[in-house]
Amino acid sequence: MQKARSFRVPQLLVLNTSTLLVLIELDALHYVRRAVERSLVEVIVPQSVKEELRDGGRSIDLPTARIELEDLNLREVSEAIDIPRSLGRGEREVIATAYALKGRYRVVVITDDRKARSTCKRLNLEVHGTLWLIEFLRKRGAMTREEALEMLNRIASTSLYVDPELLSRVVGELSE
Repeated sequence: MQKARSFRVPQLLVLNTSTLLVLIELDALHYVRRAVERSLVEVIVPQSVKEELRDGGRSIDLPTARIELEDLNLREVSEAIDIPRSLGRGEREVIATAYALKGRYRVVVITDDRKARSTCKRLNLEVHGTLWLIEFLRKRGAMTREEALEMLNRIASTSLYVDPELLSRVVGELSE
């Protein structure tokens, strides 16, 4: 009898503008790039997110997942699942992309936007923020514990507001 093959559903991070901006401010995009190059994770940065970054004078160079997004009508998906129009274009496209792909991949939305996170939870999408991403990259070996701690210690100097108690708790857990 042949041994059954186990197929692992690829993990796919769909990144939002807020998280990418923080990574740019921390000069830390190379950790995401390293994780992708080592096949630890796949990444999608939706076109609207790239445009929001470009409108803000920023750009990114990340290898992204080779997934046929052209086949997805994200506007139809967005309307069908009732993504609030109060969210920005980037957030709406991130959520629609994740929703459309969730059956084929283990999709994780990465955003620090509270409304976007709430919408993801309502749609049963896994959602996390920048702090989780830093810990994820450390656990996958894309950065060392020392590098992760250094990033967390500098996070207060970025555009991301993190409750000081939460940040202290995360730093403490990582230091153990």
